[in-house]
Amino acid sequence: MPDDFRLLDVMPETDLALVHALQISPRAPWIRIGSTIGVDAATAARRWDRLCRENIAWFTVRPSARSLTPTTDAAIVRLQVAPGTAVSCALAIAQHSDVIAVDLVSGSHHVVFVVAGHGIESVRSRITQLVSGEADVVASNYDFLAQVHREDAQWTLRVLSETQKRGLTTPPSPATRDVPAATVHALVTALREDARLSYAALAERLDTSEATARRMLSQALAADGLHLGCDVAAQSVGLGRSVLIHANVDNTLESARVVARQPGVVRCAEVVGAANMMVMARFATLAHLAEFESELHQTIPGWRTLDRQTITRAVKRQGRLLDSSGRAVPLS
Repeated sequence: MPDDFRLLDVMPETDLALVHALQISPRAPWIRIGSTIGVDAATAARRWDRLCRENIAWFTVRPSARSLTPTTDAAIVRLQVAPGTAVSCALAIAQHSDVIAVDLVSGSHHVVFVVAGHGIESVRSRITQLVSGEADVVASNYDFLAQVHREDAQWTLRVLSETQKRGLTTPPSPATRDVPAATVHALVTALREDARLSYAALAERLDTSEATARRMLSQALAADGLHLGCDVAAQSVGLGRSVLIHANVDNTLESARVVARQPGVVRCAEVVGAANMMVMARFATLAHLAEFESELHQTIPGWRTLDRQTITRAVKRQGRLLDSSGRAVPLS
């Protein structure tokens, strides 16, 4: 796909409702999706196929950041790079599978990325390896994430009514013991191209029976080991401005839970660093940032903003590469 920036039109209301429905229940039958948004099943499926072909919306399949906390660590890394090299550096960093998200940002740092690994020392070593491999990096620093309260896969539009959302929600299966990381990895690999893959096809990819495949997926979802979702080019839903905020609060745990519920918040994590909280939020325009921060000042005890960075381009999100317009780059 050519990486030429172009403004994307905001989706019509039916497509916005369709994306929201699939964010809530990615594997719901098309007849249920269609009836929820007021179209027939064939129309719902056809409209989704068009959004996928145009790379404006796509399914996401990711391990849950919260469920992996006991065995996995992650850090947010900030890079200063030589003038004119930010895009090439960000694209190079984004090619690595353990790099979850990469953004180009304003301010004293130019590239911000999140990398995960097994253990603090493993992540530190990996950061050193990634940074030293980029000749144009002038300076770098990083902070470890202590706990993730909202990740990209949990963000949804606010289009459907509460009644419509309830019609798409099925009672969760009783949570069982934690699902092994190997099982989660196998499911992510099998569902990577299509989160709606039939159980028969999933069983074939997992080399197991259909009943076992169904049970594996149900258990991974019930244990919050796996997130199935639907992502979308931010411009196409009228939220083409994103800001990364680093702040200090008095009580990180309680504050993060409140912030994570705010409209527009895509990422929210407790951070071990000069700031103890990191938030990424989406807006229709940057003019909405002042109102957003004002509300946080009023509702979060001790809220102090330490730094703000405008995200000028999302290069990778939830492990998926994006083009300069925010559309998904087709999987190879």
